[in-house]
Amino acid sequence: MRERLLIALTAASFTVLTAAVAYECFKSIDVLLAELIKPYSSNAWSYVSRLSDLDASAAMLAMVSAAVYLRRKHSALSTLLPLLASFIMSQALVAVLKALIAIPRPTYVSESIFEAYSYPSGHSTRATVIAYFLFKEHKLLKPISIVFVLLMCFSRVAVGAHWFTDVVGGVLLGILTSSLTEYIYHSFMHKST
Repeated sequence: MRERLLIALTAASFTVLTAAVAYECFKSIDVLLAELIKPYSSNAWSYVSRLSDLDASAAMLAMVSAAVYLRRKHSALSTLLPLLASFIMSQALVAVLKALIAIPRPTYVSESIFEAYSYPSGHSTRATVIAYFLFKEHKLLKPISIVFVLLMCFSRVAVGAHWFTDVVGGVLLGILTSSLTEYIYHSFMHKST
């Protein structure tokens, strides 16, 4: 019941935010927040931001997978399969949404569609997917996973790669894909037994 409620609330929030971003309802808020964060921008934030580049995220995914496997060999698949499925699904959705919504980045423009557009933030989505499963894995990892996502989101706005709504959309998408894949996996496994 709790999982379905999380999925429904996250899906509704993400849908409303995506529609609002597509119609530029929060543009003035995004610009204001970008100006407020600009004084805190530094090269250090670009290093934080790189922790969720695709290659760094894949390495983190491998480390999380290995740690989960070593910790619970017999039940590791119940965490690893939803984690991998969520990671793949979220990245596909990020690419599709970036191309469909086509919101330009605040400062950085590239010729690649994936790099030229900003909504939703792929870095924030990847960080949230990994953090979602870390959060559920062990009590000590809960604060670390929350801080990781918050730092990633701040860094993406601080380096000028994203608007505030981009990172919020990325977090919502990461939670949605993670909770949905986990729910589908456990529902399927429950029906199989």
